[in-house]
Amino acid sequence: MDIAFPKNNEKEFLKRTKELGKETRFIYPFKKKFKSTHKYGFLSDKKVAPYSVYLSKQNDRAVFEKGVDLIYGLELSKRADFIFHRNSGMNQVLAKIAQVKGITIGFSFSDFMKAKNKARLLGRMQQNYRLCKKYGVKTLIASFAHTPEELQDKTTLKSFKQILEKRKLF
Repeated sequence: MDIAFPKNNEKEFLKRTKELGKETRFIYPFKKKFKSTHKYGFLSDKKVAPYSVYLSKQNDRAVFEKGVDLIYGLELSKRADFIFHRNSGMNQVLAKIAQVKGITIGFSFSDFMKAKNKARLLGRMQQNYRLCKKYGVKTLIASFAHTPEELQDKTTLKSFKQILEKRKLF
């Protein structure tokens, strides 16, 4: 499954999704009584039906404890890294809470491609991915596309997952 954030361009996303042969869930800002014929979800800091997605900000423990379906962007913190480990936005406490609450941690390929310092972002993503695997937290590696051109095929996302799983790149 892939994640996309359409802005009245669902038809272009659906065309691109059909070309890639995959399923995409559209994420919209939260609105009551929202209806759609597509799989959809909402940007929200609390659990809402049918699917809630949260873009991480700096201090997210309260959101982890409320429980949403998916949290992404934990590694986008502006704070500097420490000497011996990355300031990746996730720690063992948040990983345990995510595992108990059934929260999925998302890794955005679009954020990685747009990053100015790809090495730092990749290191943070790898650290978060290792924490998720160690504590049994569900993960989702997806495009998180804002334009139809940002949607990626399954092979690209699978390759990105293999990079996140690597201990050392070189």
